[in-house]
This record gives sequence, C-alpha cells and structure tokens, in this order.
Amino acid sequence: MRPYDKKSHAVDYAMLRKTITIFQGDYDIIKQYAYSVNQSFSEAIRTLSVKQIQQQENEDLLSFLNNNCKFIDEYEQKEIDSKNLDYTNLNGFVKVEFTD
Repeated sequence: MRPYDKKSHAVDYAMLRKTITIFQGDYDIIKQYAYSVNQSFSEAIRTLSVKQIQQQENEDLLSFLNNNCKFIDEYEQKEIDSKNLDYTNLNGFVKVEFTD
C-alpha cells in the first residue's frame, strides 16, 4: 500500500523508519492480526492506520460531532432558549456551502 495523501490519494515517499512505544498486549494483538492476514507488523500498522484515518475523514459532520463533541449542558441550553432567537429569519447571516 502506498502512502496516502488526501488530495491525490497516493504519493511516492521514501520509506521512513520510526520507533513507536506500544504496550505488550497491544503488540501481541497487532502481531497476531498481521500474521493472520500474512503481513508484517509494520505493514499491518500502516494499512490499519491509513484505513482508520480515511474512515474518519469521510465521516459525515453529524456523526463527527456526535462522536467527538459534547452536548451543551442544561444551563447553557436555558441561556440560549432565553434569547428567543428566530431561526427562520436568517437575514444578516452568511450561507456557506461546500463542494468537492
């Protein structure tokens, strides 16, 4: 598997050698997985890491917010509600659209 780049999805880089610190139990799990899919430990780390990164980058906004952001507490919600904001009148707001 070639290194991943968000724009071109594959870039040729020189192979790097890095040292990581890992718990023995985690090492054993990854090593067993790598063996079962006929990969080296390093290749398993690379492929699993890239797959996880790509999956998180493709996650929709709502899922991302639900998984990574806390909801406001009751006090903050009461404060927002007390402002009597009219969400149907968006005059003065900027509409932002994203395209691929």
